Amino acid sequence: MIPLIKELLKRQRNSNIWWIVGLGLTVVLIVYLYPSMGVSEELYELLDQLPPAMQLIVGENLVFGTIEGWLQLEFLAWLPLVMAIYAGLFLTSSISKEADQRTLEYIFSLPIKREIFLFSRYLVGAINIFIILAASWLIMILSVYAIGESISLANTALAVFNSYLVTMAIFSLVFPVTALIDDQGKGSAIVLSSIFISYLVAIILRAADTFVEAAWLIPFDHHAVGDILASKGIPWVSIAYLVFLSLLGLSLAVWVYRKRDFAF
Repeated sequence: MIPLIKELLKRQRNSNIWWIVGLGLTVVLIVYLYPSMGVSEELYELLDQLPPAMQLIVGENLVFGTIEGWLQLEFLAWLPLVMAIYAGLFLTSSISKEADQRTLEYIFSLPIKREIFLFSRYLVGAINIFIILAASWLIMILSVYAIGESISLANTALAVFNSYLVTMAIFSLVFPVTALIDDQGKGSAIVLSSIFISYLVAIILRAADTFVEAAWLIPFDHHAVGDILASKGIPWVSIAYLVFLSLLGLSLAVWVYRKRDFAF
């Protein structure tokens, strides 16, 4: 499995660099806009007037007029969705594409079990997502210090780690889908559509107070960045649930891949 992991890490290196550069430049720009825009009373008055569903998008417990609140509004609230898109693209390029281009025929001609192939893809995906998020967090912290502001290292690290767990849960749940689809284009369309739909459904259900329990089942609903930045404690229940979803998705992917019949 180690050679498979090394080969995929090497192949994904340039993509990871571009994602880090993109997110890094975004968060640097957001931080440097804080002194001129992040303390604007008009902005927060406008946010107060937004419909409940729109307020849920930027996160609950937003602390107005602070660097933490500004980062939550402009960056951290969107991070799981952005990284879920990365996860979906990674899976379709590293699993569906392998079948689409028939490189699986060569891989499985070697003494490599199907589950080993899947585990290698899963581990590389988990490593890549962690590296991109860790680099984004570091750039964010350095940018905050560069403009003379202070911020909690522990709370922001925990908020980004929460984003990592949400992303990994979504990554794992779409894993079985990519294990079933051999066409990269079709796989990308299905996976990305599923991610966007689940994101919107979570917001709609949460906004409708009568469906809060249903919203709780969706990983995006466990993005507790507002509570974490407000020092309201570690969301242990959400962490446990997200880990459970990750293990469930991985197990389903292995089961599906073992049952599949390939045309070679």
